[in-house]
Amino acid sequence: HPDDRDDVLRTLAAALETPRDYEVEHRVVHPDGTVRWLHGRGKVLVEPGGNVAGTIGCVSDVTDRKAHESESDRRLSEAEAIARSERRHRERLEFLTRLNDVALTASSPHALMVNVARAAIPGLGDWCSVHFRPEAGAPLLTELAHVDRRKEEWARTVRERFPVDPDSDVGVGAVIRTGLTQFLPAIDTDALHSA
Repeated sequence: HPDDRDDVLRTLAAALETPRDYEVEHRVVHPDGTVRWLHGRGKVLVEPGGNVAGTIGCVSDVTDRKAHESESDRRLSEAEAIARSERRHRERLEFLTRLNDVALTASSPHALMVNVARAAIPGLGDWCSVHFRPEAGAPLLTELAHVDRRKEEWARTVRERFPVDPDSDVGVGAVIRTGLTQFLPAIDTDALHSA
């Protein structure tokens, strides 16, 4: 098979260079186009003077075994994908349960905002800010949390210095005004300046 030829030739060349036994597994293409897997073991024959005289070995067809391995690999990959999906689902449910628990223990809207911001990290990210406008025209209430508590004061300073622009096309102002979710997978310099 053209995709396996170079590997087989490298293995044989290395075995001949420093005479040693070798083992190869590769595909072959029959004249009718059928592809089969072969497993070969060989021994390099050396003359009394140290010159390589040739090789001797055995080859067996291992196509059925390779098909079985391929099917096993496919099933394993499928099982791993299901396990990852189940783990994400469980983590999502645990996160929602945690949010529900902190919501139920909140004694005021402000306490709810604090609890939700804290519960969201680090599960959703390093930083969470919660914005709430109790009614149209009322001031925007903001609470935030960061995985590094020392950065929270810095974040509050940034929020005071750059308050939410209600007319912005991106970020909190746009979401509150339109009610539409925005997702920014990466915060580059342009997105930061725009926000």
